[in-house]
Amino acid sequence: MNSDFLSKLLQFFSSLRLTVSLFIILATLSIAGTVIQQNAPVTEYLRVYRLTTYRILNALDLFDMYHSWWFVTLLGLLSANLITCSLKRLPRTWRAFSRQKKTLDEDLLKGLQFKESLKISEAPEIVKERLSGLIRKNFKKPAITQVNASYHLSSEKGRGSRLGSSIIHLSILIILGGALIGSFLGFQGWVRIVEGESVDRINLRSGGQRELGFELRCDDFEVSFYESGQPKEYRSEITVIEAGREILHQSLRVNHPLTYKGISFYQSDYGTAGREGLIIGARDGVNSEEKNIEASIGKRVKVPDSQVSIHPVKYDPNFQGKGRAVQIVVFEPGLPRSGPPHKILWVTEDYPDSEGLGFRLKDVSLKQFTGLMVTRDPGRWGVWLGCGLLMLGLIMALFVAHQRVWVRVEGEGGGSLVTVAGSVSKNKEAFTGKFNRLLEEIRSHLIQGIALRQAQDMAGSSKDYQGVEGSSRE
Repeated sequence: MNSDFLSKLLQFFSSLRLTVSLFIILATLSIAGTVIQQNAPVTEYLRVYRLTTYRILNALDLFDMYHSWWFVTLLGLLSANLITCSLKRLPRTWRAFSRQKKTLDEDLLKGLQFKESLKISEAPEIVKERLSGLIRKNFKKPAITQVNASYHLSSEKGRGSRLGSSIIHLSILIILGGALIGSFLGFQGWVRIVEGESVDRINLRSGGQRELGFELRCDDFEVSFYESGQPKEYRSEITVIEAGREILHQSLRVNHPLTYKGISFYQSDYGTAGREGLIIGARDGVNSEEKNIEASIGKRVKVPDSQVSIHPVKYDPNFQGKGRAVQIVVFEPGLPRSGPPHKILWVTEDYPDSEGLGFRLKDVSLKQFTGLMVTRDPGRWGVWLGCGLLMLGLIMALFVAHQRVWVRVEGEGGGSLVTVAGSVSKNKEAFTGKFNRLLEEIRSHLIQGIALRQAQDMAGSSKDYQGVEGSSRE
């Protein structure tokens, strides 16, 4: 009973159908994980889904599916499936990889698909030497084994391809392990640092905060723009401070992160902190005297010698390619403070051409903040290693074949009987052509060798005859 149960359990975990089914399920769930935003705030989900839908999806852990028990269980099943398949195939694979059959006996010859016999009128010792170089040119240097009066030449190529499938299985396990390590031991978050200030903790995407164990200080932030007004490049000068000492200084740019103690910081966004102020010029008409207004983002301020007040709400360092600008709300006299604004406009560094009350931006002392994306993934090296092994395994399994060839040379009737045989692990059509070309080269090489030897023998005989004839004349 126990034996039958273990046998069925082994058969289940080593089933190719299980492998395909798990891959399809995991691929489908991964697609769902890209459609459904993961680890977003509850308010974001309630904005997209109805309350009932939210409760169902949340109960199914679809908002954090990569950490859910059922997703981890599926990965565990896939790992068990791959391990069982590998262990089941390993003895046969290892035998094919490690055993080098160097002699072409009759038992081996019967099981080979590619085989041919040739009769040569030369001695086995001579034929063996000639064929050794020919095999080396097409495969590798052959191993030569003498059994009684016969010689066996064996050579092979691509023996490592036998391990291709095992390497693929191992690479997938390494990738899964690295992904799980990164998922459970790593984190993702974000932080905003105002110029000249420092932070020692970040905001996690899953909610809450996390201490870094060191400080990050933003020494400076710069942004450049295209003529269209779109950001061209933004750069943060960041200093890492630990135990009161400056440890590292680096410029952060997009796709050029800073990494310290396994935590990577990526430049993601920027904005105005609104901590300091603006100086806005105001005049009523072209010839009137300009008055300075000291203002700051988010605070309402009165225009001097006037009943008008303004409320700066947003700063843009390059508004529509026209340079620095600030958006203000202008309140007309007589309206309540909480009433609707009279107008909203962008104030640049030049006065508008229109008559009436006009504004221009004279000076900006606003600080900017740099927005950084923060990640820690201790399993990423495992993922990279697994991907490299996966590419190697695929190349070995798909594009490299284990090719073997044997040549047996034995004496027969004053000459030699040459038996050529071969085998291949895959792509038999291509090996058929290669094997046939090898046979033709062997025939041609041996025939040319016989002809050359006959010519040398005839030349030697002629010299001997001439020598005997000359002696007779004397």
